[in-house]
Amino acid sequence: MDKVRFIIPIIIIMMLIAACNKKTSKTEDSREVTALEAIPVQINKNYENLSYEDLRHMNDNALEVQYDASTHMPWEIRGIFSTQMIHSEQDALKALLSVRDFFHITDYEFYCSSYDTSRSKYDIYTLNQLYRGVLIENGSFQICATKDGTPASVKGSFQKVSDMDISPAVSK
Repeated sequence: MDKVRFIIPIIIIMMLIAACNKKTSKTEDSREVTALEAIPVQINKNYENLSYEDLRHMNDNALEVQYDASTHMPWEIRGIFSTQMIHSEQDALKALLSVRDFFHITDYEFYCSSYDTSRSKYDIYTLNQLYRGVLIENGSFQICATKDGTPASVKGSFQKVSDMDISPAVSK
């Protein structure tokens, strides 16, 4: 009986710790989502995949692109970067995937860690890269859209991951 009295509080404490460590966010429809739930998106091979020239044309040559000095990879586009209007996290991901080749995005598993609609002119969505449900460090994008849903800018980077072992293991 003493063992039971000792074990039950430990189980309760462990459950409370697990509940506190669970990150959640609210979607626009107020449903609670665990932090690493991938955004469901269906993209076929005919989905738009815009080039630098396409982006320049869409922005009447007023496109601004910033490149990482060490990798020479693009990390920010200022200007319209998709024909996809953005009103949800799914729309933000579809808009990002409009420039997938430009940003060298090869895997489409992302989750929305936050979205900020409190600003007066823009809504901002933060999409984080996942690999088989595991968060990838430094793999994130910030998508900015005007209040009417027009894509205004995107910045971030995609991390190439190949065959990362995600099996849980106990180290010695």
